[in-house]
This record gives sequence, C-alpha cells and structure tokens, in this order.
Amino acid sequence: KWYADDGSVSGDLNSIKDLFDELQDIGPAFGYYVNPPKCQLIVKDRHKTKAETVFNGTNVEIVSGTRVLGSHIGDENTCTEYRDQCVKTYTAQLQKLSRFAKTSPQNAYACLTKGVQSKMTFLSRTTPNMAQAFQNIEETVQNDILPSITGFIPKKEERELFSLPLRQGGLNIILPDDKNGDYEWSISVSNPLNKPETAENVQQQIIMSQHVVQVFGRKKTSTAVAHCKTGTGMIRVNGRPLDMVEPQCMQLKLLEPIRLLNSVNLYPKVDIRVRVNGGGQISKIYAVRQAIGKALVAYTGKVADENKKQMARKQLIMYDKSLLVADPRRREPKKFGGPGARARYQKSYR
Repeated sequence: KWYADDGSVSGDLNSIKDLFDELQDIGPAFGYYVNPPKCQLIVKDRHKTKAETVFNGTNVEIVSGTRVLGSHIGDENTCTEYRDQCVKTYTAQLQKLSRFAKTSPQNAYACLTKGVQSKMTFLSRTTPNMAQAFQNIEETVQNDILPSITGFIPKKEERELFSLPLRQGGLNIILPDDKNGDYEWSISVSNPLNKPETAENVQQQIIMSQHVVQVFGRKKTSTAVAHCKTGTGMIRVNGRPLDMVEPQCMQLKLLEPIRLLNSVNLYPKVDIRVRVNGGGQISKIYAVRQAIGKALVAYTGKVADENKKQMARKQLIMYDKSLLVADPRRREPKKFGGPGARARYQKSYR
C-alpha cells in the first residue's frame, strides 16, 4: 500500500527483495526515489539471519518492530517499549497542561479532550494492551489535571461522573477502563476487509444489498427518511438511539410500529437509520414514527412475501392510519383583521 511518498508491503523475503529491486529500477522514471537507509524491514527474530542474507548490501534497516502510521508493528518486546514511551510522552504533556490549566482552565480542557484524548483513543484502537498502559496516565489526570480545572481533587464517584458524555452532564474526560476492548473491537470491525473476494462472498454481498429499503415519513413540515436493512434490531434517529430521542415522553410513540408487529410475530430483525429535518419536536416524532412503520412494511414485502406485507400493513392501519399514511392537515394561515385564522378583533358601534 502507498501513502503519499511512503510505501509498505508484506510477504515472504524473496518477494519483498524483488519488489525492492524493481522499485529502484523503475521508480526514478515516475519521480519515486528509494532511500534504502530510511527503509525498515520488520521480521521475527527467527528470520533475522535469512533477512540479513537476502538484503545484504542494500543498507536496509532490519528490525523486530517499529512505529508505523501512528501505531506499532512488531514483537511484544518492541511493542512494550513503544507503549512505555507513549505513556511517558503523554504523562509529560499532561503535567505541562496541568500547569497551564491554573491560568486557562477552559483552554486546557479543550486541549485535553480534543487533543490528547483523541491520540489516546487512536492508540487504544490500533495497539494491543494500550488500555492497561493508560492506568499510569490516569493518576496524572486525577491528581494534576482535574484539580487544576475544577479546583478540587475528585472522589471516585465524581471522577466517574466526569467521564460521562457532555449530553449526560459529564465532562467527557474518559477513564482508562472505557478503552478496554477497543483493540478487539477494531480488529472485529476490520476483519471483513481482510477476507478474500470469493464468488460466495460476492454473492452474499449482492443478496444483502437487495435486502435494503428506503422510505420517508411526513408530518406537517417535518420529513424523515428511513434506511432499513438486515441487522440486529438497532434503530437510530439522527445518530441517536431511541432512548435518547427528545422529548422523552414521546419515545413510546416511536416504539408503536415495532410493538404492534412484534405482537403478531411479523417484526423482522433489521437495522434502521432515520434522518429527520424540519418542523418542531412533536411533528418530528410523528414523521419518524411513520417512516419506521413504512420501512418495516416495505422490508417485509421485499424479504418475505406479499401476504405477510399485507398482514403487517393491516395491523398498523387498524391501530392508527397515520403510521403509514401522511396527514394532509395543515394549520390555517392567519388573516389580517384578527388575531388568528378565523377570530376577528372586536368592533364597537358606539
């Protein structure tokens, strides 16, 4: 793979050596000049002798591990050294930030959450066992950074509150325990990219792409667009799960089409993403509700059969027609000569 002027390749030693020689031959014609002293060959310890023989006289550095694209590749010993170096670097940065926070707490808070924490998140996703190494950084955060920003040393319960997202009343200053499992999650997400493109995989992707529907729901000036596909039952509205949609008193309205179809065993396992714009809070809820209902009916007809689609449609219509049919009613415009659409100002005759 190639990133700007940096290239990387993996494979057996002889193939890499052939590619290296070819790059030196044809690279200058395309403006690419190989600099052997800056090239690194990462091999396991048991292959070092063979690597030195194959790359003899090339000035390529042969190592057991090194930093690559902001993370680390290599054996456990070099990875441990890299983790220790990162912890030492971030600890020094946080200590310097804690001194800065005494005079500018808001700027220091922004540097912590937008800068250092973002780097720590990237490392925890790309480097194994990084969350355990961050435990040492937590001492600096709790004893230096937070007292400089808040003016007191937080207790355990208060520290947990500070780790909550801003929308939940916290400060979004994460705990190391929050990073446990990030590396495993990253590996599981990227695993499908490493699978070879066989005929079976391509056929499965074609089938999955056919099990997708997109519908819309409307209420007054609100428009909601729902994208429905085969999944595990995850439903999000503007990127938020249903239990975080405002107002909370209207969340049950969004669950009505799901509960109705689930009661007659017609609810399919799907993931629904809804984007809604326009109107007020209540009209948005009804637009999303209608979009979810129409998405479930359309998906049932596409994946199952027409009979089940009509059964699902009938179940929703019997409960509330607005689950599938848009409400054409609009507020009558106000006219001059009165405070509202029909009301007129009082008139005195004497």
